[in-house]
Amino acid sequence: MSEAILFQQEAVRMMKNHCDVFVAEESRGSVYSRSRRSALPSVLRAFLILIAVAAAISTTACTKKVPVPSLAQMDLDQAKVLLSSAKLKPGNVLSAQGPVIPGAYVIAQNPAAGLQVKVDTPIDLTVELPISVPNLVNSGLTDAVNTLQSMGLKVMLVKQPTMNIFGKTKVVQQNPPASSMVRKDAAVMLTVSAPPDVKTILGAVEQDPAYQKLNPEYRGILDTFLK
Repeated sequence: MSEAILFQQEAVRMMKNHCDVFVAEESRGSVYSRSRRSALPSVLRAFLILIAVAAAISTTACTKKVPVPSLAQMDLDQAKVLLSSAKLKPGNVLSAQGPVIPGAYVIAQNPAAGLQVKVDTPIDLTVELPISVPNLVNSGLTDAVNTLQSMGLKVMLVKQPTMNIFGKTKVVQQNPPASSMVRKDAAVMLTVSAPPDVKTILGAVEQDPAYQKLNPEYRGILDTFLK
């Protein structure tokens, strides 16, 4: 309960007690009641002072400001908990990718972090949805890398040598596993079978249409892996 409400309740209680005493003594015709009558204005003044103080405290509480915390890259549920502890509350939660799902994380907020706002101010949040990792096992190397590039995911390659000289470079294992929910720019590690004739493989890979679609960053990773 706020201090303003406590002050108001105490003032009402005091006023009621004094008035009850005055009325009781007046009804008995007591001489003392006449002195109490003269004391009544001072009680009223005290009552009015308490009301004024309570109003001042209430006004101060309403205008109290708190800093907006930084919520960037924070899980949505964690961001809501932090807002509550900061005496703020979540406002609109927006996503350009569709309905908000578990694992969504904050990429923007309004008002911005560091600003001073009133208590209980709603903070609007823009969130990014997590990405489901595709199943890349048994995919060709260039196709797998091209898929991750198109989804905004990073790629890490691990070579697994094989003695099958007629084998094809393909993904034999991945981490995180298929259907895992990850954030944009997360790295996916691919374990790739690598036959011994690497130079021949490199020449074949460079002719692959999927290789031609790769950005320089991803193409460089692939070239370094095969050399």
